[in-house]
Amino acid sequence: MMLELTTERKALEFKLDGKECSLPLELGLDETRSMGEAFAKAKSEAEVDGAGDEGKFRGGVAMAEWFVAFAERYAPGAKGLSFEAASALMNAWQEARSEGTGVSEGE
Repeated sequence: MMLELTTERKALEFKLDGKECSLPLELGLDETRSMGEAFAKAKSEAEVDGAGDEGKFRGGVAMAEWFVAFAERYAPGAKGLSFEAASALMNAWQEARSEGTGVSEGE
């Protein structure tokens, strides 16, 4: 049996300020680790006793911060996106990842 691997990764294509950009849908090891750390932070923020909606909000912000830092590596200028635009990009990226792998984030 011959295992064939590639360093090329599937990507989400989009335009940022008129410039074509892409975000990999498959994560490298360091990206997977940092995403896991962001998930843990988001979960702990949301589970703080009495945090309620504020904790969920802080958890969502923790994930958005991770995503924008990740996106900036591949699409310079992503850090300048509004929260709404960054959320739209993150949602499109998550949807494309789910379609490509059949697994949603956190599974």
